[in-house]
Amino acid sequence: MVDHKHTCLFYRTKDELIEIAVPFLQSGLANHEFCLWTLPSLLSTDEAASALSQAVGSLEPYLDKGQLEISTAIDYYLKSRTFTAYEMIEHWREKEKEVAARGFAGISAIGDGGWGAEEYWINLLFYEHDIESIIDNSKMKAICTYQLNQFDITKINAIGRTHHAALAKSQDQWNIYSPKDFKDFAM
Repeated sequence: MVDHKHTCLFYRTKDELIEIAVPFLQSGLANHEFCLWTLPSLLSTDEAASALSQAVGSLEPYLDKGQLEISTAIDYYLKSRTFTAYEMIEHWREKEKEVAARGFAGISAIGDGGWGAEEYWINLLFYEHDIESIIDNSKMKAICTYQLNQFDITKINAIGRTHHAALAKSQDQWNIYSPKDFKDFAM
């Protein structure tokens, strides 16, 4: 279902998040890619690991060889207690080099953006815009996840415009949207 390198997932429930995240990571692991899943507060590390292990079996081999990392989004993005788009872009440039040196075929990353809904909103939006150039010119693909109830319509539209595609579920069916489907509201 995720056919674009930089996809946004708008979800309402933990089950919707898992429904898209698990097959994406399963594919990345099978393709010998480094896989990262940064989690929103509604999904614990244990719940995420359990859901993924139902699809791929034991996670220990992937964790032991450093192919899989599961972390809370806050721990990953706010390690230094602050967030700037520039620092995170530099982090991904270094991560890509590290992953290649370790022999992995690329990166499959899922990052939740709920932590940036308020205090870090402008930096998060710059990051989403700027990461596009890294993703377009690398062996990286990413799903950026956003729980709908954390964002107003203006922010949802801004997020949708910064991705190659967006997924959202309506009436039990996943729909794919392009950036042009999102209105350009003045920020």
